[in-house]
Amino acid sequence: MNLKQFINYLTFFSGLLGVIFLPTIIIKVIAVIIVIVIFIFNNHIFEKEKEEKEETEYKINALDYRSQKQTLISKGISEHYINGLGKNPLFKQAYQFGQQYEKKGNYKDAIENYKEILDYSPVDVENIVTAYNLIGLCHFELCNFEEAMKNYQTTLNIVKKVKLIKERLNCKATIFANIGHIYQD
Repeated sequence: MNLKQFINYLTFFSGLLGVIFLPTIIIKVIAVIIVIVIFIFNNHIFEKEKEEKEETEYKINALDYRSQKQTLISKGISEHYINGLGKNPLFKQAYQFGQQYEKKGNYKDAIENYKEILDYSPVDVENIVTAYNLIGLCHFELCNFEEAMKNYQTTLNIVKKVKLIKERLNCKATIFANIGHIYQD
């Protein structure tokens, strides 16, 4: 139960008690009116706080996006390309570059790009799991099995924080399959 619900219940029950125990009809009506006013005022305050919180989050996200965009521009990446990356351009750029390096067999540069994902603070836990898994895969391709295993173990520790059960299980299955490949080789 959140604070809003608690205050609403408290207001309702205090009004109900007032109606039951107050002596005259006029005082009961006044008590009911006061309870209704408090209830309306309470809802108005909480709605206002919710709107302010949403506005603050929007401003923070907008500033974060501008900061990410500026970082990529300073790296020499075109604004047109950055605009196509969407909401989290630093994350997506690091991921896409890592994928491109992997396709070329340049696993060391791919690892560096995937590590950038880990340095990016507002990234979701699912993306952190993906980054460590991809780093592990790159180390596997470089036959650096010990480093691959370290990344897979890190991934297993982090995957516990994934909220959706189905996604958590899919991540674990992928990680265990990758660990199996290490033992197979």
